[in-house]
Amino acid sequence: MRRYKLRARSRYLRLVLLMMVAVMGSTGCSDIRGETAALPGSTGTFDSYPRRTPRPLPAGDYLGYPTVAALIADSSLIFVGNVMNSESTIFMPIRMTPDDPYYDDPIRNPQYGLSDEELDEFFSNPANGVRGRITSIAATEILRGTAAVGDIIQINETGNTVFDIGLPYLLFARECGEAYCILGGFAGIFYPIAPDEFAALYPRPAGPAPVEYLTRQELLSRI
Repeated sequence: MRRYKLRARSRYLRLVLLMMVAVMGSTGCSDIRGETAALPGSTGTFDSYPRRTPRPLPAGDYLGYPTVAALIADSSLIFVGNVMNSESTIFMPIRMTPDDPYYDDPIRNPQYGLSDEELDEFFSNPANGVRGRITSIAATEILRGTAAVGDIIQINETGNTVFDIGLPYLLFARECGEAYCILGGFAGIFYPIAPDEFAALYPRPAGPAPVEYLTRQELLSRI
């Protein structure tokens, strides 16, 4: 009976973790096509800024960021950087402690009622985690946050990386443990299409990014 209870709650823990990391991280991969990215209202020269055409996104629920102001408001770090590398990892759920406000809440704490031995068994098994990647990005410009130019900023992703190694991105992120997570799963990922213009990597209807295009001037005027 006790083992069945652990297995059932382990499945629930995995489900909760998958729901959390679907918001924090990303899945899928991307490639680059040789098209130029001419968007309405753009004035830059796009010859050296190929449009990046990612593969279709998996289904998932993401926090909505309908405006640039909403992205800015929820970001603790906004920066431009070049992707250096991406390493595989396994993300495990966070083990609740008595200091957590939901520790004694059986609805919000799926670990409620499990013994220390059961929790030790669960957290020691990598199969109960979610495979992902930690992507390192060298910051070339900091628009908001305490990071500095030259810092290596780590981004948590689930599944395969959506980033192209060696290429630049504009990212809206927040703290996620010891690393950072992209807002809205993918909504906070942009790439340059001109010196001061950026396009969403996953614009609608292909992805969850209502903000499809922004300029540096617009961004700086709102920060």
